[in-house]
Amino acid sequence: MKKQNTQKKPFSILSDETKKLINNTVESLLNTAIKINQTTLEGFMALHSDKIDALILRVENQERLSYVAGYAVLKTLSETKMQLEFELYFQDIKQQWICKNLIADTVNIHDYLVPESANKLLDEQQIRYDVEKPVVK
Repeated sequence: MKKQNTQKKPFSILSDETKKLINNTVESLLNTAIKINQTTLEGFMALHSDKIDALILRVENQERLSYVAGYAVLKTLSETKMQLEFELYFQDIKQQWICKNLIADTVNIHDYLVPESANKLLDEQQIRYDVEKPVVK
């Protein structure tokens, strides 16, 4: 005869009130963690600045191109999602124009932006920023 497992699952022995308290605490901790990571539009763009500068310098070195100008567009995809796109313009040694396009992953607006910045982006739907030539140190 097979012995039945009569052990209860860890959370099944908790009262509904205790389960609710635990869920509320976890939700509160997650919301606090999100708020700590939220920033302004300018702060969000600054987070990506070093990565784009490194990319531009790598393209210049590996492909023997010269960065001239470009821009980044932070745009909404829905009421909760946003995406960052880059259009970067280079010239080769023959002065021919070469455009490099990059599209970042889609992210949750409210996870990354403080409410004021999130509302501004949602109102404007897209915001364009110039990408300047990186300064080599």
